[in-house]
Amino acid sequence: MKKVFSPCNRLLQKPVMDRIKITIKQESVDDGAIFVRVQINDNELPGILNVEAFFAIKQENELVPLFTCGCGDFGCKGYYVHVSCIDTALILRNGYHRFNQSLQSKFEYNLDWHQVKDVAEEIITYLQKIHERNPGAYITSGYGGENLIDSMSDYRQSFLLIPK
Repeated sequence: MKKVFSPCNRLLQKPVMDRIKITIKQESVDDGAIFVRVQINDNELPGILNVEAFFAIKQENELVPLFTCGCGDFGCKGYYVHVSCIDTALILRNGYHRFNQSLQSKFEYNLDWHQVKDVAEEIITYLQKIHERNPGAYITSGYGGENLIDSMSDYRQSFLLIPK
């Protein structure tokens, strides 16, 4: 069988895995803004998860606008994170300024694919339950942006949910 090259196959060392946990809060029941806070190894990361950017992560090394200010506007205290993948993990490395992409904070988190998939499924399940209770709900990440409910079918096709 021919081996297909993938950026995820490039590095084969096994990193020490970090632990990720999310907390989802909602401003009002069944409609409005949600706030997904991310905690890794008991450290709460600044800002809220940019849900759209999270589900848009590709199998490439790239800067991703992964966190926003609590308002949901990336231009208001959001920051990029360098995201890469290896066979065993999604790697989040360093925070970069939202405008000039200069290094703001140094960190490296290795999240095993099982944890990443669990986080993705937790967000989708949360949105699905809102949609079941209120099919007309308009749910945003923070106070602005597109309706996350409208993108659930895209989220279900995300690279993050493909078995590794």
